[in-house]
Amino acid sequence: IDPGKDVDGFHPVNVGKLVMEDDTGFVPCTPAGCVRLIGEAGVETSGAKAVVIGRSMIVGKPMALL
Repeated sequence: IDPGKDVDGFHPVNVGKLVMEDDTGFVPCTPAGCVRLIGEAGVETSGAKAVVIGRSMIVGKPMALL
């Protein structure tokens, strides 16, 4: 699938952009939603430590990179 149409963020180009902290790629929706919910709840995450259980390409690995 074309990286520009890969809304799930699974294409190697989009995974690479996520690893390189490049905002131009797609981020998988579940980790992106988790980050947004944490922000909307007013939780301060700057400097905080977190544990991500699991390293699936759908949730765990992208969440750890965010």
